[in-house]
Amino acid sequence: RGGTVVFSDDSRWLAFAITPTKEEADRPGTPPNGKVGLLNLRSGEMTEVDEVQSFTFSGEDAGWIALRRYPASGGGAAGSNGPAGPRGGSGENDRPRGVDVVLHELDTGVRLNLGNVSEYRFDESGRYLAWVVDAQGKAGNGIQLRDMSTGVVQVLESDEARYSRLAWADDEMALLAIKAVDHDDFEDPLHSIVAWTGLGDGGQADKVVIDPREEEGFPSDMTISPNRPPSWSDGLDAIFFGIHEVEVKEEAGED
Repeated sequence: RGGTVVFSDDSRWLAFAITPTKEEADRPGTPPNGKVGLLNLRSGEMTEVDEVQSFTFSGEDAGWIALRRYPASGGGAAGSNGPAGPRGGSGENDRPRGVDVVLHELDTGVRLNLGNVSEYRFDESGRYLAWVVDAQGKAGNGIQLRDMSTGVVQVLESDEARYSRLAWADDEMALLAIKAVDHDDFEDPLHSIVAWTGLGDGGQADKVVIDPREEEGFPSDMTISPNRPPSWSDGLDAIFFGIHEVEVKEEAGED
């Protein structure tokens, strides 16, 4: 019945996965989903939240916990708060992977719902939460940022595209992700990198885009690989990423 056990950074809270018992799982019909237990280590009070697939405390400023719900029947994401895998241009891989993520404020019990979330990441301080929107028909897809102290939400980018590999730089207010866009001439999506530095400092963040189609000298039959997570250099003066070959559609190659 027990599962993953995690302490908040300030050691005030303990969260643990509660999985169905063998008896519950063996009952006729659809087996129940898992849930999470939240234990206040000061008061001893415990709260259970149903229908929770995975959870993440909000870093050093441990005032929140993000609770990832299960996907709706027939679609949505599966697994934990990890990156979505490579996406094809059609079929099952093209289904939206977003699910509801509930932000639970630990001291007050207040809960806020974020819809169509495929990935989310708190920065190391826990003040900022970034997430990827992956919705039906790519409506409103993009990357959003929430200041957990003020509640202000900023749309960093929105496009008819798919985003994955969301990652913060260590100890820095810099964020990056891989962006996938369908192209008529290629079997699979073409990938680029979108990145921001200077987030959360009160000024305008600087945006960086690495798009193979716009980079002089980048091989025309290659694209950025979604299978290798991109990363920042220590000084935020470079981004490391993998590349791979992309297949040209037969009709495009005949032109």
